[in-house]
Amino acid sequence: MRSWGLQARLTTTLCLLVVGVLSLLGWAALRYFEKEIARTIAAHQYALVEALAAEIDDKLYLAQRGLMAMAREVPIDPGAAQAFLEYQPFAHSVFEHALALMSPDGRLLALHPGEEAMFTQDFSEREYLRETLRTARPYVSKPFVSKREYAPLILMLTAPVFDEQGRIRAVLLGSLDVTHDNFLGKLSRTRIGRTGYVYLFAADRTMIMHPDSSRIMQQDVPLGVNPLFDRAVEGFEGSGETVNSRGIHMLASYKQLIMTDWVLGASTPLEDAYAAVYQARQALLVAVAVSALVTVVLVCGCTQRLTAPLRRLTEHVRAMGEKQGEARFFQCGRGDEIGTLARAFNDLIAELDHEAEALQDSETLLAEAQSMAHMGHWQVDLPGGRSHWSEELARITGFQAQRPPPTREEFFALIHPEDLPWVRETAEEAFRSGGRFVIEHRLVRPDGEVRLVHSQAEMFRDAAGRPRRIFGTVQDVTERKQVEVQLQDLLAAMAAKNQQLEQAYQELQATQAYVRQQEKMAGIGQLAAGVAHEINNPLGYISSNLATLDKYLERLGEFVENQDALLKEGLGQAHLELESRRKALKIGAILEDIPHLLAESREGAARVKKIVQDLKSFSRVDEGEPVVADLVQVLESTINIVWNEIKYKAELVRDYAELPPLRCHPQQLGQVFMNLLVNAAQAIDKQGTIRVSARSARGWIWVDVSDTGAGIAPEHLGRLFEPFFTTKEVGKGTGLGLSIAYEIVQKHGGEIRVASQPGQGATFSVGLPQTDDVSFHDSSN
Repeated sequence: MRSWGLQARLTTTLCLLVVGVLSLLGWAALRYFEKEIARTIAAHQYALVEALAAEIDDKLYLAQRGLMAMAREVPIDPGAAQAFLEYQPFAHSVFEHALALMSPDGRLLALHPGEEAMFTQDFSEREYLRETLRTARPYVSKPFVSKREYAPLILMLTAPVFDEQGRIRAVLLGSLDVTHDNFLGKLSRTRIGRTGYVYLFAADRTMIMHPDSSRIMQQDVPLGVNPLFDRAVEGFEGSGETVNSRGIHMLASYKQLIMTDWVLGASTPLEDAYAAVYQARQALLVAVAVSALVTVVLVCGCTQRLTAPLRRLTEHVRAMGEKQGEARFFQCGRGDEIGTLARAFNDLIAELDHEAEALQDSETLLAEAQSMAHMGHWQVDLPGGRSHWSEELARITGFQAQRPPPTREEFFALIHPEDLPWVRETAEEAFRSGGRFVIEHRLVRPDGEVRLVHSQAEMFRDAAGRPRRIFGTVQDVTERKQVEVQLQDLLAAMAAKNQQLEQAYQELQATQAYVRQQEKMAGIGQLAAGVAHEINNPLGYISSNLATLDKYLERLGEFVENQDALLKEGLGQAHLELESRRKALKIGAILEDIPHLLAESREGAARVKKIVQDLKSFSRVDEGEPVVADLVQVLESTINIVWNEIKYKAELVRDYAELPPLRCHPQQLGQVFMNLLVNAAQAIDKQGTIRVSARSARGWIWVDVSDTGAGIAPEHLGRLFEPFFTTKEVGKGTGLGLSIAYEIVQKHGGEIRVASQPGQGATFSVGLPQTDDVSFHDSSN
């Protein structure tokens, strides 16, 4: 089917555009005027209902006021009351049906115009009488059928008649015939437009006045059928569109009466109410149709004249296949857009000639590049099935370039048998879904050589989505893959070597740190041993001299006592002077204090000796076999050494149970306990408590060191025993103390645990197994 030409499309577009704009403007104007007219009609109808409601209220008010005025003057005597009612010409004009006076028990006392049969009736059950007696106020009844002979439909107004004490002596009645030509009867004959009407109903949905007399005194509008009617019953005043109880779409207006609970309504079918709107709509449609016809005629003429040069250019382009050389260029001397298009067309022809030459050169370069990259390409035109292979692809596959390209089955026959199933499935699934595939597989050349190739292909489609062409490339990657495999093997070997070197480096670091620590401890031990030896010599003769001095002082004291006794017997006055001098010099107090001083000095010397012995014991390097030791003694010796770190910051609490002897290296365990005690003291900022407890359970000895310090963060708990890991500030810790302690405990076959909460301190537990086996677990071997 031949597509539309530019002229037809341009003409159609302009016509549709103009008609659309005209239609849109007309529709917008129509919608605006429809809304305005509808609003105006609704307002006018409500104004009419409002005026009629005001008139009804005025009439009822005047009638009720006149009836109340008569009630103040009407006599109770039946004869006088009859004469009074007959002589009320104004009341007769208002209450054209009847005037009556009725006793509270429902008997007629007077009636005008009179009817004898009415005086025998009982009216005690009438609603208007009961409501007047109940409220002692005037009342307006709903329409009802009168008991008079011709039984009209009437409306009753009442006014109570009071005596001097304010009691109701009688009720004055005035009735209106709603079918008569009065202000109520006119409502049923009032029309709005051609088919609109007015009606009156009470708050209990009872119809009071309606053009259809059969609906009067009926409650025939069910709840929910007429939404706007339901709103009017609830007090709504105004106009709106609704559906009446007969299913007709109406424009309804409602106004509440003041004198009673009645509602005045007016309803007009929408077809009648909006007749002017419908006429305007038809006029607009005619105007739009005429405008569209005129627009089409004008646009067709203009576009035919304007597009004539463009049609000549189109014919020239259509016949390009038959032209050669200069005849392909379009001659046009116009200076407008069509002339510009003609010049661009000529430039495009020249550019195509130039690009054709460049394309030929590019194809030559592409063939050389593919040969250098060991990549060939192939192409299959669909649906004819014509195919083309490049020379490089023929060389890769081993086919002769001069022979016809291999068929589909011949090409699949080249694929290695192990790769053929999944290659065929991948290619067919890709072409079936209209996509592309990129895979690597093996080819078996006709000479039996296996080559690894990288293949990719893509299906191209035309504008309608139909398959048009499949283009693919095949690159020989055999040598590259071999190099990649060799490189991967080399990289894997290098990675393994690097891992071994890294592990060896870490082990060397740990070993060097341990050796440095051991050398440091050995140096400290030698220094401590030398200092202890140098202290022991003077400490020995100090202790010996203190003991000798104690004996000398004992003898000297005995001599002084003997001397005092002899002087007291032989010298007399001289003895008294010596006694006075002795008291002044406090010789007695000195002799009493000297033994205490000597005792404290001996105790201090013993303590120094104990510290020196502990220091020598701690600094001794455990290089021999393990020995049986008292773990409590090891703990006390360690506490004695680090006491200076503890005493100013923490209260030390000891909790030792009875422990069995343990075969161990006591000096190494002392190093563990010293590290734990120093760390506990350093964890306390100002003042706290350090608890050292020891217990034996189930063949193990457990030593716990607890502090009330800052605690340890959860993320650090798993790394505490790593070499060089520390939470202390730079320069305050090497990160080796806990790692060495962990290694010593492991060497003893034990374990070390830690429990901590930030801000609640930490507890380190060292567990050591009890064993009769004299062999020792050396983790370093």
